[in-house]
Amino acid sequence: MVEVVDTDSKWTNVVEGMTAYSSEQLKTLLDDAGFVQTENHRKKPSYATILGVKS
Repeated sequence: MVEVVDTDSKWTNVVEGMTAYSSEQLKTLLDDAGFVQTENHRKKPSYATILGVKS
């Protein structure tokens, strides 16, 4: 499960060097890495699960 946060979230301000990605950005990264059938499931407004199959 991935916490969906804005780039200016409290976590990026607390953890030095941390980058926050949206669930859509993470799905694109998985697609670019060769995953297929990727699905983005929003569990709550602030959480998501991203599933994919490595081809």
